[in-house]
Amino acid sequence: MSEYPPTHRTERGCLRSKKVYQCSACKHYAAELIVERAFQRNQPDSFGNVTDTLRKEATYKCHNCNNTLYYLVSWNNKYKAWIGGVSASPAKKSDFPVSKEYSAADSPRAKPVSEYSPVGLKYAQNQHILKWWNTGHDKLIEEQIATKQWVWDTNIYEQIVQITDPAIIDAWRGEDRLCRKYAWYNILLYFAKSRAEQLGFTKRIRKAQWKKCLLCGERFLETSLAYYYVERLGIASLDFCAPCLQDIVFQGTGDNSASEENICEYLRDLAGVLGRVPTQNFGEGKTDFLDMDTPLRVNVLRLLQTKPTIQRVKAVYGSWLNALIQAHVLEDGARRTSRGIQTIARDGHLCLSLGEKTIDDFLYAHGIIHEKEPRYPEGNYRADFRVGDVFVEYFGLVGDPDYDAKIIEKTRICKKHKIALVALYPKDLVSQQKLERVLAPLMLSGGRQ
Repeated sequence: MSEYPPTHRTERGCLRSKKVYQCSACKHYAAELIVERAFQRNQPDSFGNVTDTLRKEATYKCHNCNNTLYYLVSWNNKYKAWIGGVSASPAKKSDFPVSKEYSAADSPRAKPVSEYSPVGLKYAQNQHILKWWNTGHDKLIEEQIATKQWVWDTNIYEQIVQITDPAIIDAWRGEDRLCRKYAWYNILLYFAKSRAEQLGFTKRIRKAQWKKCLLCGERFLETSLAYYYVERLGIASLDFCAPCLQDIVFQGTGDNSASEENICEYLRDLAGVLGRVPTQNFGEGKTDFLDMDTPLRVNVLRLLQTKPTIQRVKAVYGSWLNALIQAHVLEDGARRTSRGIQTIARDGHLCLSLGEKTIDDFLYAHGIIHEKEPRYPEGNYRADFRVGDVFVEYFGLVGDPDYDAKIIEKTRICKKHKIALVALYPKDLVSQQKLERVLAPLMLSGGRQ
């Protein structure tokens, strides 16, 4: 049995390492299969339950805490998987809700795939890590638990590395013998989880709730949403089930036979709901929905259920840009440049990107007098807009090293010359409401026509 077992989740969130399972009572990897029975459709199991699905019942014995564990699963023919759970003894009929919640039809919405799995306290005793671990690391895992709950440990080792001197990480990997036997990132992961348990942080992980999907109306368990759904929606806004999201948020999804009329209607409707020109891969980005309120999310996701594939759009119109023009979302004459799509705003201003157009159209619609491309007092720089004495910049390429250097320099110049700077980023253009909150000071300070 491996000291650092693989974190592959199987049925009902149990971790499996060869033929040894994690005990749901003591959390040690010491549960061994003793007996397994199968039940046909409509045949009562040991607890008197009768369903129209195939079921398996298994009994395990934990060699650490001496508990007997019972495992009951139902066969999901659609997803070709056994769905069910483990219960520590004494087993009761109520321990196995082989009911509507765990029926074959509901299984993708009922099967937990992102539950937090405790590891125990022993991994927190690694003296090599404790030599450089500090309060900043503790604060990081505490914050991650507060904001991500049961998925806090996903990629936690990467965030630990980001706030730690690379020389320290390299030195630890060289001196810790465990790093020669196991993957170093797994050692760091297990230490972080064990540390969080030791400090009591994991007690703040709330119990996952059953919710009603706002798209299909079906009930689903919050932990049935994998991490990539959670990071797109936010842990406090898990209002949609995985079966509805899976055909929306991944690359390549959509209708590959949509007609020209349907494509144009989709683009016009999406632009209208968003209040801006939609980008080619809108809906597939990790932050596309994060700052939307619930009603807007519902409207946008319903529209995305009708979206054409990018391949279909290009097959019909040649490019996303041409499709936007043909749908009259963009004016004819828009063209693609190295900075994005160059187009004309409603007030006639030339905009070098769709983000600039969104901001320009917003200022124009709210009657805010603005100047395009004002010069900075030093250097060969221009701002995107000036409203009164305030510079407004859209930093749409943040994350690019060269571009980030320009952001730092522009910020320095503004501070030196005491110029107020309103900086906007792609996340601020998610919705008109979000953009309005960021630009509220300009709306209150005058500058209206």
